[in-house]
Amino acid sequence: MASDLHKSLAALAGKHAWDNGMRAFRDGAVLDASPNGKVTEVRVANSTGRFERVQLRFRKNEVSARCSCSWRVTPFCEHAVASLLFLNTGNPAIQAAVAEMAAAEEKEIEAEAEGAAAAEDVPSAQSIMPPARKHTLRALLLQSSSPAHLEVCVDGPAPSLESRWNRIELRVDLVFEMRKYSASNIKRLVEVGTGAGGMRLTDFSLQEQQFMRLLLTQAEMVGARYVLGAYDVADMFHCLTGFHNLLSGEGRLHLHAEPIELLFVSKGEDEYFRVLPRFGLPEHGLLPQKGAKMVIARGGAWVGLGCDYWWMPGVSDPSWLRCFLTGESITMTPEDIGRLSKACEDRRLPARLVPDAEALELHAAHGQCSPVLTLDWSNVGVMAKLEFEYGGKRVEIEGPDVLWEKKRFISRDSRAERAALDTLRDLGFIRYPQRKDSYVLREPERLWEFLDKGVTSLDSNWQIYYSSRFSRNRMSSGHITFNVTTRAESNTWFDLDCDLRSADGEAINLDEVLAAIRNRQEYLRLKTGALATIPAGLRQSLEILLGRAEQQTGNRLRFGRYAAVPVEMAVSPFSDGAGAAWRKVCERLSQPVVAGNLHVPNPVGDMLRDYQKDGVAWLGLLEDCGFHAVLADEMGLGKTIQALAVLARRQALKLTDKPTLVVCPTSLVENWLMEAQRFAPQLRAVAVHGAERRDIISQFDQIDLAITSYALLRRDIEAYQPVEFDYVILDEAQHIKNPDTVNARTCKSLRSDHRLILTGTPVENAMYEIWSLFDFLLPGMLGSRQQFRDRYEAPAAEGAGKAMAEELARQIRPFILRRTKKDVLSQLPPKMEQLVYCELEATQRQLYDSILRAGNTLLQRARKENWQTSRFELLALLMRLRQVCCHPQLVPLQAAAKVKTSAKLDHLMALLPEMLAEGRRVLVFSQFTSMLTLIEAELKKRGIPYEYLDGATKNRLDKVNRFNADPSIPIFLISLKAGGTGLNLTGADTVIHYDQWWNPMVEDQATDRTHRIGQLNTVTAIKLVARHTVEEKILKLQDEKRELFNQLVGGAQSRLGELTAEDFEFLLG
Repeated sequence: MASDLHKSLAALAGKHAWDNGMRAFRDGAVLDASPNGKVTEVRVANSTGRFERVQLRFRKNEVSARCSCSWRVTPFCEHAVASLLFLNTGNPAIQAAVAEMAAAEEKEIEAEAEGAAAAEDVPSAQSIMPPARKHTLRALLLQSSSPAHLEVCVDGPAPSLESRWNRIELRVDLVFEMRKYSASNIKRLVEVGTGAGGMRLTDFSLQEQQFMRLLLTQAEMVGARYVLGAYDVADMFHCLTGFHNLLSGEGRLHLHAEPIELLFVSKGEDEYFRVLPRFGLPEHGLLPQKGAKMVIARGGAWVGLGCDYWWMPGVSDPSWLRCFLTGESITMTPEDIGRLSKACEDRRLPARLVPDAEALELHAAHGQCSPVLTLDWSNVGVMAKLEFEYGGKRVEIEGPDVLWEKKRFISRDSRAERAALDTLRDLGFIRYPQRKDSYVLREPERLWEFLDKGVTSLDSNWQIYYSSRFSRNRMSSGHITFNVTTRAESNTWFDLDCDLRSADGEAINLDEVLAAIRNRQEYLRLKTGALATIPAGLRQSLEILLGRAEQQTGNRLRFGRYAAVPVEMAVSPFSDGAGAAWRKVCERLSQPVVAGNLHVPNPVGDMLRDYQKDGVAWLGLLEDCGFHAVLADEMGLGKTIQALAVLARRQALKLTDKPTLVVCPTSLVENWLMEAQRFAPQLRAVAVHGAERRDIISQFDQIDLAITSYALLRRDIEAYQPVEFDYVILDEAQHIKNPDTVNARTCKSLRSDHRLILTGTPVENAMYEIWSLFDFLLPGMLGSRQQFRDRYEAPAAEGAGKAMAEELARQIRPFILRRTKKDVLSQLPPKMEQLVYCELEATQRQLYDSILRAGNTLLQRARKENWQTSRFELLALLMRLRQVCCHPQLVPLQAAAKVKTSAKLDHLMALLPEMLAEGRRVLVFSQFTSMLTLIEAELKKRGIPYEYLDGATKNRLDKVNRFNADPSIPIFLISLKAGGTGLNLTGADTVIHYDQWWNPMVEDQATDRTHRIGQLNTVTAIKLVARHTVEEKILKLQDEKRELFNQLVGGAQSRLGELTAEDFEFLLG
């Protein structure tokens, strides 16, 4: 019966498998057999010292075999043959099943051979292959390269399992047609032959098929992981020897076919021997102990160094093997050495005893290091795994110092590895504690620098690998591109669509970019983790747009028409054209404005100089475009007359039927009224003051121009609220430069179609003053108060003042017109005279009226008597009235001592700061030295430098020279009589006559102290005049009775007798 079994097995297995299987059976290679129902598992030692696992399944008269080896040519491999021979003893069922299978196989072979012989030029199957299952071999021969493969990864480092109870977790991925599938497909593949996506078991290599069977029978699946004990891991190593896709946290695992051996290295020391247990690789030397590890198995152990493992058969006692891992020395006597040698020779100890001289340390050649950088991109930044390659062998930073490579050992180049690690750190990478041997680059600035230059800066010795995620994010990283299109617009607003895209063209949400800008970030992390840089130009433009937008919907922004100019400046580098109406408005504003055929009605039209006509035309252009303006001409160039010309023009063209409101300092209310009556008498003008203010306001529909003060506006603001004005004009707008004042809030609450600011000094102290002016003029144009602070004031405080001022100037320039006297010098006379009026304060007026009533009484007495006898009393009375106009403190009366305020002095102290801000140098003349003393006190209070000269001054020339030579002294106080002649004061360009002198020639001589040869600037002579006083009547008398006035102010008392009673009645009436 045994011979029949042998014959049948030989026929089924083929000669090669039969001979080897019989030899293995006779050598006792079958270790054990474990029957379990119809399935029996057998372990058979192989030629390398390992063992194969054979599974035999018995079904009626058929036996099938599966083995962990790679044999697939015939139904039974050599290990199956040995197993069947082992199980045959006393088992006739095996003999019958094998015999029946052999008979069926023989019939199939004969049938196929007969069919094949009938075909021409086709050799018989019998002649080209051993007796085997021909269809199985044919399937293998016809199978092309496997379209599928396994990726096996050990969780954690390379395994070190010194106890059979140690376990590891294993992740297995099935890759089929470039797609990954979960390990849950393995069971179906093994049992049914097919899996997800149309994959088949035969799509995998034979080695991988056997490994899947091993997992199914020996591993426990927990979740998506396989859990294996130490013995199972050892079996897996046997199965996957030479497999290239076995990975661990330390790198790719290499399972070598070369066996390792146990050595006792002995060294004689005096009367004793020192014995070191070591692992040795034949023909290579002793295995280094650093990094050595083992995986215990049933019939031996796998000994590892780093990621390399060698099989050591025959010894599986962990405690015994651990002695060779640690390499602790043992002291022995010569007798002990003899017994140890005998035990090794008899193979009672599976080791060799070698003398120290023969047991050389492992020879390792110096390796050539090539840094290997694997880059990935996660949500925390760019991840870098640094490894080193030596002749195709990769090792991690903390791997073994000696590597097995191409059947030889090589030593690592520590210097080159340290240099590579330093290079990585210099690029900004830091250790990532969550992953071993991994580094992360988080800082956006360093990350961008690495993408831009860092990758290419690495020399050619570096090997750089990118994950698909890194490559994708690298393509997406770069400067954000920006394109703006006009979506819709009206007369009051326009919409812009903001198209923001990453470097690879992906759309970016505007909110994300704006959030980054608010947080002062130069880079934006996209959802994919890619890095998008916000260029400085784009950042500035978006900051402007963010500050100007009234409304945002997604990537669409809505702006008020007033924001057209700053928005145009912001988007011009990113826009696709200028066809929109709002952009045409900006283009108009950028063009120079000339008066051309400007129509301004007389008399103001005939009085305008060319530059003033240009100013009126410019204001008209801004009206047409729906904007408001700041007229910031230097003092003395006629801002008031230009404003009145605008109003007269609008009335003549019937552009409005609404009133205009002028708000100015109290001292200028009457001046505005007089200027309006003089230059534009067709305007129905009224000053809103006194107890009847509410009545006047209620009749605004019957007037064209209303003039009030900032102080009265604050009190009456409720009455103004219902009124809609054509223009609101703010004169001396420094009253609203502080946005927190009541003045500023009150003026900004007024309603009007147009707004105009008149000021010679738009900025006196700080940038926020400009913001406050434009918050009245074009609310929102410069953003909110906080946005203005962040955009301009904060950078200016940090040293960027010049750049911020230039940028701010570019934005407001279209709405500000400023000309200096130098700009229009050719249109100006060498000397400009200007009258500035002020209104007496209430108590000052009462004092003046009381003295005037006394004058009327004196005049009535003079009429009854000989009035010439009263001339000295009348002249004294005129002196008192002029003193009250200057300052009540000059009047030697008890009633005057109680009046502490002076409208004219207040007005002077309001004018001087504006003049000084424009760089003016001013001579202040008064005939009253006591008045100069009061002015001097005010200058000291304000810390304004000055010089002083009156009749008591002895070093007159020193003071004059010091004033002319020192520009830091802007004011010279001079007594009219003491300094009216004989002085050269060309260092000044402005003269203020605080009070009126009887003889105008004396005033002219005083003005000529600066208006003389050597003067390079136009000289402005200003007369301060108190409204409704004798000062105003003297000036009027000068126009109406010039000759008589010359007699009056000629200076010779003998000529005063020519004055008539009517002249004094005119002056005192």
